[in-house]
Amino acid sequence: SAVAFETQEATLITDDKEMVLKVNEAFTRITGYQESEILGKTPRLLNSGKHNKAFYDQMWKSLHEKGFWQGELWNKRKNGEIYAEHLTITAIRNKKGVTTHYLANFNDITNHKIAQKQIHEMAYHDPLTHLANRVLLSDSIQNAIRKQMSSHHYAALIFIDLDYFKELNDQHGHDAGDMLLIQVAQRLQESIRQSDTVARLGGDEFVILLENLGNAQNYAHLQVESIAQKVLAYLCKSY
Repeated sequence: SAVAFETQEATLITDDKEMVLKVNEAFTRITGYQESEILGKTPRLLNSGKHNKAFYDQMWKSLHEKGFWQGELWNKRKNGEIYAEHLTITAIRNKKGVTTHYLANFNDITNHKIAQKQIHEMAYHDPLTHLANRVLLSDSIQNAIRKQMSSHHYAALIFIDLDYFKELNDQHGHDAGDMLLIQVAQRLQESIRQSDTVARLGGDEFVILLENLGNAQNYAHLQVESIAQKVLAYLCKSY
């Protein structure tokens, strides 16, 4: 059992009061805590603060009702670094069905989460400006249409292209053009509401998707005009 305990997967055993009784070397390698530093304490020492009370309430509900919980969460190493882990917790029960211990096994999946994020970024965002690309914009428009059909709230699209962009590239080079596109993207994001989406279609073409404009057409129209004027004001400042 001692050999089986020292796996590449971190293992943690607590009593029924959640006090740590034993950890393995993999636990120390992942968290930075030696066994002597964690014994007699609870795993809450690793809490990153990234999950709310409802998350942990659901975890304990599953443990009490099913006897186990499995999922992903963010914890904190001894040095303060936040890391992602895939965790399985099992309630150990005696013959009477009373929980006597909890057994937790987890792996560090931080690199996997970073890779996932990078893949998502490449698939749905423009590599230069990091705005939404055509694919993400199309998905967002479809979602907006579905919401409009159920809530009858208006949405709108604003199309933007930059005048004389080709001349800028020809006279000052593509690096200058790229710098301008990046600044334009930043200004577009600053000029819209949090619920709206800015996308780059390619070249000097941008689209803003405005959602939640209310169910009165005149009011929706006024909002779009106001946002469009704000966008123009931001874009017309010196670069």
